[in-house]
Amino acid sequence: MGMSPPGHRVVRYRDRDSPWQDTGAIRPGGPIEPAIWLIAPPVLLLMWTHTVALVGWAVQTAESGSVRLEAKVLAAVVREACARALLRLMTPLGWSQPAPRPAHPRGVSERRAAPVLLVPGRTWSRASLLFLRQFLVQRGWRWVWPVNRGRGANGGLAQEAELLARRIRELRSVSGAQQIDIVGFSVGGLVAAWVLRHHPEARASVRRLVTVGTPWRGTKLAVFSPGAAAREIRFNSHLLDDLWPLPVPVFSIWSATDLVVVPGRSAAPPSDQGTDVCIEAAGHVELLVSARAFRAVQAALEHPLTEASMRRREIPRDTSPTLIPPRGVPAVSSVARDPEPEDPIP
Repeated sequence: MGMSPPGHRVVRYRDRDSPWQDTGAIRPGGPIEPAIWLIAPPVLLLMWTHTVALVGWAVQTAESGSVRLEAKVLAAVVREACARALLRLMTPLGWSQPAPRPAHPRGVSERRAAPVLLVPGRTWSRASLLFLRQFLVQRGWRWVWPVNRGRGANGGLAQEAELLARRIRELRSVSGAQQIDIVGFSVGGLVAAWVLRHHPEARASVRRLVTVGTPWRGTKLAVFSPGAAAREIRFNSHLLDDLWPLPVPVFSIWSATDLVVVPGRSAAPPSDQGTDVCIEAAGHVELLVSARAFRAVQAALEHPLTEASMRRREIPRDTSPTLIPPRGVPAVSSVARDPEPEDPIP
């Protein structure tokens, strides 16, 4: 049977027993159904996020030297892609920067805790931290303030640290607290570390730093990103060596299967410089929607601080602060000062 010329009407007739009927005219280049316009953007977004996750998995696999097709690894790739897509859709929620204000959730008793400043990662806005903020607010934290970073992907660590130092002063002024805690995701943790290292006036205002997926020694994936900011976080960047030691306790939450921080161990602090918690089979952006990561952040914020780590002083480069008290030495919290377990974060 030959092809019908363009513009000809194709009609299929049916008899009593045939289901065929008139299908209408073939109209090449006709209007696209509205439903397709609604479905296409999220589908394209999921395709892009899965591609990014697969690239990260490929680089991580090449780094380890072995191909792992385990179910938990593939599941981590899918979760990473879905988390990235979800938080991208939430980006408009972070276009504005509201002033810090206290939270008063119903049915939640307020705890005596220092205000918490949440710092997002590179190319992410404060909207990416809204789940973590809600998690902490529902557990009694009154002051939890997610902020936007200064110049996004174009600003270097030093430039972004200037704005973060101002955010620290603003949160202290509005909340009336003498000191605050900082939680930094990804490169946001490096910006916070830069403030603590190079801004003495802000250093006295911070009790502890909690990092989530922060590339302390850089990441090999940074070579795929343009700009000066990406060059600063390349693996084994000399700029990052100047961040240690820090004058406050550091708690690092990371994953060995991180699909952005390559190698994954780069997200853990030096062995004698802090406390680290490894989240098994988790991606990078997935840490922003993971209940396991949120519980680790809560445990880090609740961990008692030693008297030695609470002293504010200049720390020589060849020494490290005492972060966790040795076994048998009682720890004292700088907020409630109640007896606490001596074991590190599980």
